[in-house]
Order: sequence, then C-alpha cells, then structure tokens
Amino acid sequence: MIPEWVQKDGETFYDSRVVDQQSATEIYGEGATYRPNGYEFVSSERDNIELGDSGSFRRNGEIHTSEDRAKEALENQSVNTTQVPSGNGYFDFNLSFGSHGLGLTGGVMVDSNRNEFPYFGGGFMTPGFGRSVGYSPDTVSTGYNAQLQAIIGGGGSLGVDSRGNSFTEFNAGSSSASATLFFVFGGDETILPQTYSDPTGPNAGVNSPLDYNRPVRRNCACNPMP
Repeated sequence: MIPEWVQKDGETFYDSRVVDQQSATEIYGEGATYRPNGYEFVSSERDNIELGDSGSFRRNGEIHTSEDRAKEALENQSVNTTQVPSGNGYFDFNLSFGSHGLGLTGGVMVDSNRNEFPYFGGGFMTPGFGRSVGYSPDTVSTGYNAQLQAIIGGGGSLGVDSRGNSFTEFNAGSSSASATLFFVFGGDETILPQTYSDPTGPNAGVNSPLDYNRPVRRNCACNPMP
C-alpha cells in the first residue's frame, strides 16, 4: 500500500503510516480525512495544491516537500525506563570497612528472580574490615536506604527506604555495628524509541513497526488548508 496524506483541522500533511481512511482515523482520530496521491484542492490562500508521492506536492505548479509526520512522531519519543519487578525476598552480600567511627559499605542484593542490585554507601560503624551475608523476606528498595545493623556472629538489621517503606534483614558474618546510608542501583530497563526508515529509500518495505497511537506534533513544514 502507498503511504499518503491526511487532512484535519485545517491542515494537510503527509504521514507514511497512513495508507487508507482506517489508518488515518486510528492515528489522528475522528475528523481526520484520508487523501490519496493526486488529490487536488484550493488552499485558503487560493493556491492550487496537488498532492504527490513521498511527501511531495505541487503548489501552483511548483514542487515542494512536506515533512513526514511518522518521522516527527518517532523523533519526539523520549527514552523510557521501567522498573524491573523485584522478587519477594533477597540475599544481601556485603563488604564494609570502618576507621575512627566512620566507614564505607557496599555489596550486591540478589532477589528471588535473580535480579542483581549493587549498592554503595557509608556511615557510622565499628573499625575494621567486615563481611556478611543477609536474607530479607522483603523486596529490594532501589534508591536511598538507611539501615541500622548489629552482628555478633549472627544478628540483624532494620532499615527504611526513601519512600518510607521498612525492611528487615537477618545477617551472619563479622561482628560489627553500624548506622549507614546507602544507595541501591539497578532495577531499570531502558526502552529505546522505535527507529524510522524512509519508506521510499533503499530499505523501503522493511520499516520498523510504527505505533498508530503515539502522539504527534501538530506543526508541519507544509500547512496548506482545504
């Protein structure tokens, strides 16, 4: 099917996603009218307009080109991130070092879905190197977390995240006590915008699927009016 044109709200524009009235309505809603290549009309400026292939059109016999709305729609997509679902329960593998009452802590949390969440922070803690393994029945909280921990062979910790959710860990490892603030990284998957391929170029016919429901800008290089 040949990509063609749309008229709506006083504008006439080219969109390579539009091939018939159904696709025009799906993308631009009620009131959008499909116009095939070769359609002629007189604009509000009294110009004679003839629509052509691949965004080209004639205005009073002179050839012009309109931007492809499909390309504009894809270029204006932002990169999105979605939170990876955290499984119930996680293991916490931790290393720490304290000196003169202050120290650093870091490690990685691995949840029941095998998602990994590295973290790093610091605070008040007993001197020396420490290592521990903990288990929590709660879910991993990405972002800032505050935690109180005490271990003498075995022990536990209580914490709260930046959203006010509390969590508990049961720990085993080096004897230590600490009050720390740390940041948990990860948990985000990046969703990249779809790519655009010129339907008239060398890769015509192999374009990425386009979402008819994506919003598009309403300005265009060509704004002839019916």
